Amino acid sequence: MAVTPKVSVPMQPAQTFRLAVTLLLTSGFPLLLTPDVLLPAAAQTIPDYEVSREGDRLFQKGEQLLLQGKSKAAIQTFEQILNFKKDNPATLDKIGEAYLGMGQYDRALQTLQTALTQARNQNNDRQTAATLTNLADAHRAKGDYATAIELTQQAIAIQTRLKDHLELGKSHLIWGAALVGKGNNDKAFEPLKQGLDELKQGTENPKSRVWEGRILAWVGRAQSLTKQPEQGLQTMQQALVINRAMGDRKMEGTTLFFMGLTQIEQEKPEPAIDFYQQSLAVYQTTDDRASVGYLHNHIGIAHYRLKQYPTALTHFQQALQIHQAGDRPKADIAQVWTNLGDAYKQQKQYPQAQEHYQQALTLYRQLKNPQQEIQVLSSIGYTYLFHSNVRRSQGDYTQAETLSEQGLATFQQQLEVARGNRDRPQELWALKAIAQAYGNIGQAIHGSGNYAGAVKPYEQSLPIWQQAQTLATDLKDAEASQEITQAIFQTRTGIVNAYNALNQYAEALEQMRQLRALLQATGKPDNEQSLIFLEHTIYNGLANRHNTPEQYDKFLDYSQKAIALAEKLQPPGTELQHWGGIAQVYRFRGQYAQALAIHQRVLARSREVQNREQEIFALLSIGIIYKDQANYAQALAYYEQALQLSRGYITKESIALNNIANIYVIQGNYAQALAIYQDRLARNQKTVEQLSAGVTPQNIRWLCQERNNFRSGKDPQARPGSSSQVCATPDTLPTGYIFDSFKFRIATWRGSVLHAVATNFNNLGTVYDDQGNYPKAQELYQQSLAINRQQQDRADEAYNLNNLGVVALNQGDYAKATQLIQQALKIAVVQNNRSGEIAYRTNLGQIASDQGNYAAALEIYQTVLALAQKIGQRAAEAKILDNIAEVHRYKGDYAKALTTYQQALKIHQEIGQPTGTVSVLLHQGALHRQLGEYSLAIATHQQALATAQKIGTKPQEAAALLALPPIIATRAI
Repeated sequence: MAVTPKVSVPMQPAQTFRLAVTLLLTSGFPLLLTPDVLLPAAAQTIPDYEVSREGDRLFQKGEQLLLQGKSKAAIQTFEQILNFKKDNPATLDKIGEAYLGMGQYDRALQTLQTALTQARNQNNDRQTAATLTNLADAHRAKGDYATAIELTQQAIAIQTRLKDHLELGKSHLIWGAALVGKGNNDKAFEPLKQGLDELKQGTENPKSRVWEGRILAWVGRAQSLTKQPEQGLQTMQQALVINRAMGDRKMEGTTLFFMGLTQIEQEKPEPAIDFYQQSLAVYQTTDDRASVGYLHNHIGIAHYRLKQYPTALTHFQQALQIHQAGDRPKADIAQVWTNLGDAYKQQKQYPQAQEHYQQALTLYRQLKNPQQEIQVLSSIGYTYLFHSNVRRSQGDYTQAETLSEQGLATFQQQLEVARGNRDRPQELWALKAIAQAYGNIGQAIHGSGNYAGAVKPYEQSLPIWQQAQTLATDLKDAEASQEITQAIFQTRTGIVNAYNALNQYAEALEQMRQLRALLQATGKPDNEQSLIFLEHTIYNGLANRHNTPEQYDKFLDYSQKAIALAEKLQPPGTELQHWGGIAQVYRFRGQYAQALAIHQRVLARSREVQNREQEIFALLSIGIIYKDQANYAQALAYYEQALQLSRGYITKESIALNNIANIYVIQGNYAQALAIYQDRLARNQKTVEQLSAGVTPQNIRWLCQERNNFRSGKDPQARPGSSSQVCATPDTLPTGYIFDSFKFRIATWRGSVLHAVATNFNNLGTVYDDQGNYPKAQELYQQSLAINRQQQDRADEAYNLNNLGVVALNQGDYAKATQLIQQALKIAVVQNNRSGEIAYRTNLGQIASDQGNYAAALEIYQTVLALAQKIGQRAAEAKILDNIAEVHRYKGDYAKALTTYQQALKIHQEIGQPTGTVSVLLHQGALHRQLGEYSLAIATHQQALATAQKIGTKPQEAAALLALPPIIATRAI
């Protein structure tokens, strides 16, 4: 029983959607921050340029444009003001805000720094504080939270001294937003609340209301990040009302985005998409293309969560296009490349995924960002492994191995970076990934049939798993430690499977010992069943290895051990096949009572567990036992039961009918036998023709019915594209490797039915052979031989050669008979087929005897008798003794003949084989006639006649009836 290696699924860090939160808070929405309303104090009274109606109008117009998100127009407006006076820090401050609003952070920083220098040179504290606040916002937008917080503290110190409550409200907002960016969400509430308090203390004006809406949005965001999502959404809804009432378009977009983030964090991607789309609609009316790009990225992430990968790809691609056109930071572009790679990977478009991951990797290396470099290397490595798994499932083991090796090389790079960065958690991930890659290589090599080659990568993975285990212990990572223990368990399972396939059972049992030691540590009860199954497989293999007559005792021992394990397995009844094998040994040894008892037990159990296949097997086996004992009525009764159960199953039905016809042949009912054999031949030939068409709906239906171990397509666990699914919808032909799988199965089944055709030809030959129509028998045997040679079925080829030899023997062509049977014998010896060897050597002895070469015949018979006795084949032993007795009779050595007949007769009677008994009685009766012991001759023939009539063997009955009259007549003289 072959064991299928587990396809391991690569272990990787939890999926991180890199742009889901952090980047939109740090660089996606610089206006979170709405720099357009970070108004300097001067804007509240009179700007520091020459007082003029035109300058004041332009400044107000620019502010309004900023509020609407029209940054480009605002910059043009503010630049007109600079024509009046170049040293104008308030105007430069606004231009810096506008650049910030377009996501041009470096240009914003440069402009704001110039504004700060001018304000300080002019000793303008209010403007200095206002510009410090905007600089803090720019640094926060770039993710430099420490600098942002430091600058807000400088601004707050000045604003507190000036009692500038509105600007204090703004500065406290930027401080709180920076804390949220750092992940210090609990600490963000204090500055945000203080910001609201400052606004309440100041003069009530529209600008205070604008900033109240902005601060509330951030309070809601902090609430949602501190496990208060419902309260956060309520607060953000309040903010949204204010944003819209005040015409604060960009903050309206930001608040909607925050609400979408909260939904996605609550695993609610559908409402998240709705909020994101609303936010996108707002930002598309502004000049903030950067935020439009980030929104497309987040909409893509939400669709990704919904497994709507094509839609996700469309949004990621739009985000990438916008980022690249807008000269966005490399980190932002790299994140979108990574998200594109993730989406392609989910669609199993692995080459495209690799291409996009490589783009991200290049950027992260340029940025000298080891953390992200490690993450992308991990994604690249696992993409190779996923692709490898697909190739392995398709049977492309060479490509699967190559892809796994590429994954291994990538993980080794990941490990080097993690160790260089002294990042021990990532070092742990890399070690696990490397070990997994070795395991995948082992699986690919195993799948190719190179079982010895598979052991090496499996073993290479073990010390790496151990390194990972040690590191997990050091990091006190209990979950990883448990995961690694299970991985070691699976790796050793793979090694057991490889040794099993190599028939190296001692090595397999040693691995089992180590698996047993690991069992409790894995903490998984299912592993106990896995171990039982593996151990059962080992003992099953050991039983099969010893399934030869000389080693039947060991076969029985290992079969009993396999049974003890199989009885613990699911589904119930797994042990039945082993009991069937044990019964076959007893039958071989002529212990029919024991064999029959076991088959009856199997029959009862198979009915109990509703295993139709084993039930049919048991019925056929019981029928064979009764046939061996010449209880043909009982044999036919069981064959008929098997036939009824087999209706609709071509192969099983054919076997049952074949066995019925065999009984008819033994009984001499040749017409009935011929009718069955010819009908089965025609049906099987038609089936072969149909299966030759390959994968068609009809052939799928036939295959699914014949191989009824496929799950029903109605099974809710049936995977799309699985065999069960295909069987449920046969009119829709499968594609890809599933198609190849069905193609292989149908071709295999065609070979099986073709073998049945060969058997039909052979069996038809036996009928004509028994009737003395040797030319017809020879023609049919030759047809069977041609098919068996085509199918490379060496055992049945030998059977055909032997039958052809017997035909030649019956025709008196001893040379040809000898040649053919010797060919059969050669095959049997090569295959270690002891039963075949005994039969063919016995026939060679018969040839020698028929030619009068009694010495040679006796030598052959004595050799083959010793072999039959050695392996315990008592039926063959009795037949050989009968043949030896015949040689002694032909030689005139009647005493030896009589003694040997008695030995043969005793064995036939002991094992309950009446056909053999009749044969010996007929021969012994002939001996008595030769000796002139007519009364004994008559009595012996009458005993043979009575037995033949009782069991219904007409040929033997006819032989007895034919022999009696001459003896009676001779005695009467």
